[in-house]
Amino acid sequence: DGIYYVMVKGYNDKDFGSDTGYELKVCSPSAPAHPGYIKGRITDARNNGVNEAVVKVSTDSIKCATITTPEGYYFLCLPAGTHTATVEAEGFPPISYTITVNELGTSTLSFSLSKRGDINKDNDVDLTVLIIVLMALTGQETAGFIREDYATCGADVNGDNKPGMQEAIYI
Repeated sequence: DGIYYVMVKGYNDKDFGSDTGYELKVCSPSAPAHPGYIKGRITDARNNGVNEAVVKVSTDSIKCATITTPEGYYFLCLPAGTHTATVEAEGFPPISYTITVNELGTSTLSFSLSKRGDINKDNDVDLTVLIIVLMALTGQETAGFIREDYATCGADVNGDNKPGMQEAIYI
């Protein structure tokens, strides 16, 4: 209970008018006395930071989330323990990793996101990918064309761990 003043970064009253209303919710953090922290960077296949990706940890007792900076960096306060962090960003399938957070310690967890269908790790789903998929479907050699982390990176369209007809249709 009290009066809070908030500055809206980049606010210009010519854009929205000086009488624009904002809803502000103030919450008390429920972190333990000795929390730990995770930090990292979310990037795409070309190592560019992913802006506004959501990094979240959610269990029965914890619900924490943050949004990445324009360069893809994030920071999150969590209770000590082992957690599963999930990243969601527009244009990418969600991806999750497990991380251990120590009391008063900082753990680093960075994610590289891949577009669904990006089997050659060039951050595009295009005619090149379709040709590689068609090569795989016809039994031609695809070594060196398909990314090594294909099965785990989120690029697999249907989750069968191999390029096939579903990938060709998706493209």
